[in-house]
Amino acid sequence: MRFWIEMSTPKEVLFFKDFIPEILERGHDYFITTRKYEEANDLIDHFNLKAHIVGGHGGKSLYGKLASGAERIKLLSDIVGDADVLVNLCNPEACRVAFGLGIPVINFIDMPESDKVCRLTVPLSKAVFTPFHVPKSMIRKYWDGPIKTYNCLDPIAWMSKEPKPLDKIWNEEITYPFIIYRPGETKAAYYPDKDDITIPIVEKLMEKYPSGTFLPVPRYEQHKMVDMQNLLYYADLFIGGGGTMNIEAAYWGTWTVACRPVITTYDRWMEDNVLQVRANTIEDGVNLSQQMIKRGVKNKNSYKLRNMTFPLKEIITSIEEYIMS
Repeated sequence: MRFWIEMSTPKEVLFFKDFIPEILERGHDYFITTRKYEEANDLIDHFNLKAHIVGGHGGKSLYGKLASGAERIKLLSDIVGDADVLVNLCNPEACRVAFGLGIPVINFIDMPESDKVCRLTVPLSKAVFTPFHVPKSMIRKYWDGPIKTYNCLDPIAWMSKEPKPLDKIWNEEITYPFIIYRPGETKAAYYPDKDDITIPIVEKLMEKYPSGTFLPVPRYEQHKMVDMQNLLYYADLFIGGGGTMNIEAAYWGTWTVACRPVITTYDRWMEDNVLQVRANTIEDGVNLSQQMIKRGVKNKNSYKLRNMTFPLKEIITSIEEYIMS
């Protein structure tokens, strides 16, 4: 069986990279497609993966998304015809091409709140895989095929059991408080027409903690490649305008402030389990951040994430069964 794995975002690279050894172990073949997106491309290089770079990111405008998507559909159509299955995180162009060429589509989705993307991808699925926090009713409104649920949040698929030593991943001085932050996915189709408050919160905190270390993790632009999944362990606070890194930080017990104006099912689970807190305004974010910095200890609720296991072997077995049935 020849797997086509779409890795057009940083999360897709992290999520699917460990599928590859298991796919090869079972005697299957694979190839990877991505798009011109510096952060995803750098991660692919970092993990010594080889990928076809096909098309680019359409930006924020609707026309830009449509035009770049149309171009990417044509380019993908020319190179993926020998695939037996597409495995992806609901990528509209990849799903459209696979469906058009008769290639079964396996979609993983942890954010059905992204309605536009789901409309374009979920109905084309052979099967859908979701983490436990996604109600099946949210998938059923798009499609009535097989849904396979796994009992962990997606980042568990790539998080290590123990953090790497700091001197192995970072060689610069760190002063207290050490705050890592990531702006929101403002170019994503699901992101509402609202301002991202992540940076304004950080700017206020810089005034209050002028001697602290503030480390940005930029979005949509090239930046220094750092082992962020482990460095988050050493932070006193993480401020996130997205979702994935919030979970990564909370996994290590690092206090986490969520700034995204969209509340997903995994956000609700994280907040219900006291793994992150939500800032709805800049003032909220500053006050919550100060409260967390003062605590000076790790969040004891991190065990709720660290006790989870990603069932990789079972998932690939299920994919084999869906394709061969």
